[in-house]
Amino acid sequence: MAKASSQRRKKKSKIGLKGTILLCVVIMMGMVFMGGAVFLLIAMAPSFVAVISDRSKDRLRSFSICFMNFAGAFPFLLDVITTNQSIDYALNAISQPATVVIIYASAGIGYLINWAVVGIVANMMVQKAKKRLNTIEERKATLREQWGPEVTGEMKLDSDGFPIEPENIQNPK
Repeated sequence: MAKASSQRRKKKSKIGLKGTILLCVVIMMGMVFMGGAVFLLIAMAPSFVAVISDRSKDRLRSFSICFMNFAGAFPFLLDVITTNQSIDYALNAISQPATVVIIYASAGIGYLINWAVVGIVANMMVQKAKKRLNTIEERKATLREQWGPEVTGEMKLDSDGFPIEPENIQNPK
């Protein structure tokens, strides 16, 4: 058990060569586009919280929140990148109330999309399971009609596997 947990720790801490290269590229791009990086750091706060708090295996909730959050921030990010690449301009752009409301509301819409889709899919799966159960019950009734009540598994059987029915039992005299 201790061996498995130490292996899990090693896997989590190891990001690999691709992860290291990606991290270096992100840091260099952040230094080149400092205004956009500062803007995104503040604008994508709901995404960071979603990634940290989402403990599911597939992390679908964090994907929907991140993509919708970025979609809300993108027009303002484009303005920061094309107009003025300074940190002051980025902080001025993110400090506008309408900007913050649009960006964070889009992250909330991502959460609502995830909530709705999960509910719809769960409902569809329940309906499919009920339909399958009804099909099985109908098939069971058909088999009971064709082969008798012995196929249901509800009758008591003797040691040879033949059904024991009260009217078939003969009293020895």
